[in-house]
Order: sequence, then structure tokens, then C-alpha cells
Amino acid sequence: MKIIKEGTPQPRADTPQKFKCKQCGCEFVAEKGEYDTYMNFYDFRTELTSYCPNCHGYVSKEAFRTVVTDSRYI
Repeated sequence: MKIIKEGTPQPRADTPQKFKCKQCGCEFVAEKGEYDTYMNFYDFRTELTSYCPNCHGYVSKEAFRTVVTDSRYI
């Protein structure tokens, strides 16, 4: 396969991800298996989710947003 125009690189699923808890302010790095990937089909966002090791609160961050150009889905 030949790439004509390279797009924005997406985060790989097996790389460590940095999170910041909005409840307690803790910043931590989660390894593969310590965070999940969630696809929101309402607004085409992909989020990474984990739990804070300090306060055990739910933490999420947007990984990327899919741009939809087909008018049937807008």
C-alpha cells in the first residue's frame, strides 16, 4: 500500500499514557492494561479512560476526534 498524504499520527494502543485527575490533581502514567479505549459514536471521539491511583476517581482524556465529511452522518 502506498501513502499519498500522511495524516496525523494516532496514539498507539500499547504505549504508556499520561493522565491528570480533575478531582485531586494527581498526574500519573498508565501502562497498557491499566487504561481502556472508549469510542463515542455520538460525536466520533475516542477517549482513553483509567482510574486515579490516589483518589480512585474516574479519569478520561480525548485521544483523537474523527472528522466526518459525509453529509449522511452530520
